[in-house]
Amino acid sequence: MSLSRRDSGFTLIEIMVVVALVSLMSALGVGAYKSWALAHAQLGAATDLQTILRQTQVRAVTEGFAFCVKFDTQRPRPTPSIAMRARPRAMSR
Repeated sequence: MSLSRRDSGFTLIEIMVVVALVSLMSALGVGAYKSWALAHAQLGAATDLQTILRQTQVRAVTEGFAFCVKFDTQRPRPTPSIAMRARPRAMSR
């Protein structure tokens, strides 16, 4: 069974259409990925902050001291640190 010249491959138009469709789908995929990556990074930062605040609260209750969370904004990525304050005076009854 011999193939005629017409049946031996794809035309230039068919290849161009496929390349255009793949390019369009790639462009949409990259945009969606960037949005997802940004949202995921923000969720991670919010979770980290929540964890630090919860640890600080537990430590303050356990040790009986007042604590505060400070952020070092001089770094490229702000870094929180926990600072202890003086023990509060006992309330008189």
